[in-house]
Amino acid sequence: MVRIFYYIYTMTIDNALLRFKTSLNAAKELGDSKVANVFDWSFLCVSPVEEYLQISNFNTDVNFGGDYKAELVDCCDKVLKDITSNVFIYQGSNSESGYQNIAVEIAYIGDFYPNWGRKCYLKISHWAGGEPVSDLVIYSNPFHVAYNLKEVLRIDYRGYGMNNGVDYTNFNFMQSFGLKGFYSNLINNTQSEEYQQAPTQSGAVGVTISSEQNTSYARRFILLNATDYALTKLIGWCGSPRFYIEGTRYTSNQVVVGERQGNSNFYDGEIIGKPNELDIHQRGLQIAPLLSFSPIYPVGVYTLAGLLPTIQGQFNYPITLGVGNLYVRKVSDGSIVNTFTQSDIVVTDNSFEINQAAADENGEYYITFDESLFSFPFGQSEYVVDWEFSIADGDYDDDDYESDDYFTN
Repeated sequence: MVRIFYYIYTMTIDNALLRFKTSLNAAKELGDSKVANVFDWSFLCVSPVEEYLQISNFNTDVNFGGDYKAELVDCCDKVLKDITSNVFIYQGSNSESGYQNIAVEIAYIGDFYPNWGRKCYLKISHWAGGEPVSDLVIYSNPFHVAYNLKEVLRIDYRGYGMNNGVDYTNFNFMQSFGLKGFYSNLINNTQSEEYQQAPTQSGAVGVTISSEQNTSYARRFILLNATDYALTKLIGWCGSPRFYIEGTRYTSNQVVVGERQGNSNFYDGEIIGKPNELDIHQRGLQIAPLLSFSPIYPVGVYTLAGLLPTIQGQFNYPITLGVGNLYVRKVSDGSIVNTFTQSDIVVTDNSFEINQAAADENGEYYITFDESLFSFPFGQSEYVVDWEFSIADGDYDDDDYESDDYFTN
């Protein structure tokens, strides 16, 4: 008997603000008005000093297997900046469509000179060891790396279960991105009701009394140069169970769309929502691994003669040398036996080295250093340093044997 298995895939619409296509030409197709001859794609934008996350939902399997190269490219596929070290990918399956999809975290792009404010695309290729692994490549829709950070309006949002095409059970992340816009003004929605007091037993006429006010207000945010594609997606995400603007939760959100600006592809618009000041979203990296430290040398047990004149350690992210000291301390009482300043340290990528011996006498030691000695990308600063070593005499003294002694089996 032959068994035939059928795999059913459901076509879904990718509602991501930053959605991906398998070719650059397809990524450029955003449904702009056919009569538009003035174009601007600056509405979707990111700050170079913040982190963002988007969950894809396109109708094809995407599996990089942890091997990829991420680049910002222009409309001609010219590389503007390699940001592989700033992009982190989570692989998962959409239970509704059946396709393998990804969540992409962009963390602190950093300096983008001279391309600030320039339209760019995020290109992710299947890449390892300096060469392509396969022909898999995806391109995002265009966005800008902003240079005027006052006009970057950050939104964070998420649902639960299946919501707006995203499988939050398998992709348990808060999504986020930047919009070109700013806070405008407060809208007073306070209401006051009046009621009449019942007549008294003596027959007095009821008196009209004002009740306490039902205080309520909303905030208006102005959206600049919003495209048709971005607005249609934003309208859906504003209704997410959890929606935050600049870290504060907003409910009863409404997207107001203005008239198209002349023969352009963009509109001005507004988001109006009621703030919940008690619900503040604490941002942070979600896919990128936590900062960690690993001692390289010295670790374990050495003799004085066998201890090399070097101290080496490494992190899992590139580091920048700051100002501070590294200390070698005694395990017995924590006293400092050696101090090395930043001028003694050489940093290479994610590692550092001091070309001197850690200690010069027998004992048990551990190594610490000031928090200010190194700085890290992505605003991370918490890590554990567990670095111990010891120096002891060898098994035999120098005078235990004569030079003409010999051994036999």
